[in-house]
Amino acid sequence: MSEGVARELGIASTTAVPESVAAVWPHWQELHPELRVVDPPNLRGWLRRVPAEESDLLLRVLARRASEAGDSDKVAALALAWCLLPGAQLVARRYYHVENIDNIVAVEVWFQVCEFPWLTKAKVAANIVGEVRYQVLRQLGVSNRPDPSERLNASAVRLADTLRWQALTEPTPAQELRDLLDHAVDHQVITFVDRALLLDAVETAWEFESSVSISGVLGGICSEDLTSRIAARMGCTSRTVRRRILAAVKALRASLPALLEEIREVA
Repeated sequence: MSEGVARELGIASTTAVPESVAAVWPHWQELHPELRVVDPPNLRGWLRRVPAEESDLLLRVLARRASEAGDSDKVAALALAWCLLPGAQLVARRYYHVENIDNIVAVEVWFQVCEFPWLTKAKVAANIVGEVRYQVLRQLGVSNRPDPSERLNASAVRLADTLRWQALTEPTPAQELRDLLDHAVDHQVITFVDRALLLDAVETAWEFESSVSISGVLGGICSEDLTSRIAARMGCTSRTVRRRILAAVKALRASLPALLEEIREVA
């Protein structure tokens, strides 16, 4: 993993909790029962392992402490930024060709962790990383192109059709896909990183639509041309990207009936 964003945030390691956070964590645990489920040395592994709704309880405590509308605790802001580094690094890799992209992403991460509306929003990781990406796009001057959600809307139909997911209401295909993937993450069908990879793939397919064959595997999102572009940003091989996409889609297909039933119950 590139550590550029971590470095810009003043974080020495992407795997070890910052010392200032580790030092104050026992005190926080006395104040917040939600933090008693894990100690600092195990936090990264715990975040990867537990369901999103469980980790969200912990992240919301950090978000409240970090928020200027809460305790305005800068150590808590650092802790939350550290927890969200994997998602922030994905954003930076997506636009690796932009000068100073690590700094741009880091500044936006810090702003978002200090401004997260913890009173009205849950899904801290997904919402903050999503907002970071959107704001970075605006800063890069992409706002004069179609809105990111509309760009996703233009290509999301491919993956949705591949999964043979029939819409239950009338949202855009982009929102349908995001809702399905969010629900799949919440139920541990796929990981948050899998979600980010699938969305990256369909957006990349939109950007290079003229060179991506719709008749290919998964509507073209596993084509060599497309996966090699994603692999270059991620620092891995195109084979790894294809394998991860196919594994995520296989998991989604297997769990689709149960996921749709869950969504129907909520709707």
